[in-house]
Amino acid sequence: IKITEKVKLSIRWKIIIPATLLIIAVCLSMGIYSYYCIQDGMVDMGGEQAATAAKIVTELLDTDTLEDLQPGCEEGKEYQKILQTLREAQENYGIAYLYTLYVKEGTVYYGVDADATDAQCAFGEECETSYEELKDSFEGETYVMDYIDHSEYGDLISVYKPILNSNEEIIGVLGCDYDASEIMEKPST
Repeated sequence: IKITEKVKLSIRWKIIIPATLLIIAVCLSMGIYSYYCIQDGMVDMGGEQAATAAKIVTELLDTDTLEDLQPGCEEGKEYQKILQTLREAQENYGIAYLYTLYVKEGTVYYGVDADATDAQCAFGEECETSYEELKDSFEGETYVMDYIDHSEYGDLISVYKPILNSNEEIIGVLGCDYDASEIMEKPST
């Protein structure tokens, strides 16, 4: 009788252990998959928020005045008005960096940069991003980054949106680096 009980116990454990391990593996896989789905959804949501913020900012800009600005205009009333508009939008919409760009002879230059630190780019300062990287935006397409860039500047989702004047001509691009740090915190809370 004891031999049969040992055999039954042994068979029972042979079934329970693999079944338990399988259940743990399935639960772990589902948990990891769910985490990445949530993370992707949060990034998509952040991209939508960034694109909406960029759209609102381009609607707030006096684009005809912006089009007329030239290097060395930083002390002028027109420049200061656009700078103030950008800084208010930056604060109101959770934007880490906000700036305008324009292209001249295949080179990209900064227009009005809302940065309030010493790192602010002057109007007409050459941009480190090449024209080829921004070509689609200068031709009318809005670019929304589909990932969060983790850099020394923070967790950012960048948007490049064409700026149109009153004649619907593209005069530049709005660079909007949306602060995604809150998005990074949400899945873990």
